[in-house]
Amino acid sequence: MRKWQPPMVAALAVAVVAPTLAGAASHRKCPLDLTALTAPVETIGNPPLNGNETRGGIVDGNVCGRQFRGATRLLVTYTAPGETRITPETFGPLGSFDEQATGRGVPQPDGSTVVNGSGEITGGTGVYKRATGSFTFTGIRPANSHVNIVHLIGTLEL
Repeated sequence: MRKWQPPMVAALAVAVVAPTLAGAASHRKCPLDLTALTAPVETIGNPPLNGNETRGGIVDGNVCGRQFRGATRLLVTYTAPGETRITPETFGPLGSFDEQATGRGVPQPDGSTVVNGSGEITGGTGVYKRATGSFTFTGIRPANSHVNIVHLIGTLEL
């Protein structure tokens, strides 16, 4: 009977420690620092007063300290003049992550619009399958342009 004790103890230790280590690795927090350029693909209603916009764009920056280049698709719903509810999905080479955000656009005297807001990461696919996190964003839509240039910073938890 004693011959089996060391292998059984080792097997139990692996059965207890391996899932614990895997669980610890899956709750890693890391920084998110992205810049997105987006343009309207479809517009319904009369933004920025009401209606919604589907926007597409490119994303460049760092996720968890590693270079990230990808694409984004956003549904922007204008809930009140200058106020928005934004549902983005950001796609990268190792998966995508889903976000929910609220934002505000403030027209400037030069014809540009300053945008800002905050949001949460609510899941994803691939390496971002169970991702959560939060972020803030600031940006601008230059005068006489439909392109938004937005800088997003936050924390991603994997």
